[in-house]
Amino acid sequence: MRFFSDELLHQSIFEETKETEEQWNQALHNYCMSLELLKGKVSKPIWDIAYHNRLHDAKFAGIVIQHGENQNRPTHIEVSFQKGKAIQIQYRKVSKFVVTFNEADTGIDHLGIDDCVYSELLEVGEKLFSHELLFSSGAKFYIEFEKISLRR
Repeated sequence: MRFFSDELLHQSIFEETKETEEQWNQALHNYCMSLELLKGKVSKPIWDIAYHNRLHDAKFAGIVIQHGENQNRPTHIEVSFQKGKAIQIQYRKVSKFVVTFNEADTGIDHLGIDDCVYSELLEVGEKLFSHELLFSSGAKFYIEFEKISLRR
């Protein structure tokens, strides 16, 4: 994550200090400034989810990876969450997808991927965006894509 590094997230959970709180607030401010630049480049519902961290505590429900018919970046991904009601985020024209998940890191074998803690939506190129999702289990999803949409 560009703004909310692993170290900062760890410190905010396990080492709450005034300095950590200030660093967190500065990271949040910088991230919100970055999101302001995405207005009009992504749909209002997607921007709203990112700006207000609406995926926080959303339970991971599943992921579907599809190979579409497009010649240019045919991979599409849908990530589903449950937070009162179903939320599906659809990523189209995916150029990169990385999953990091190691159950042994948590030592809790019944946790699974679990709840989303935080996510960052960023512009990484002229027509390319990224969305990184961090889960309470320590799992991470990193997706680079051209198009994103929301389905509830």
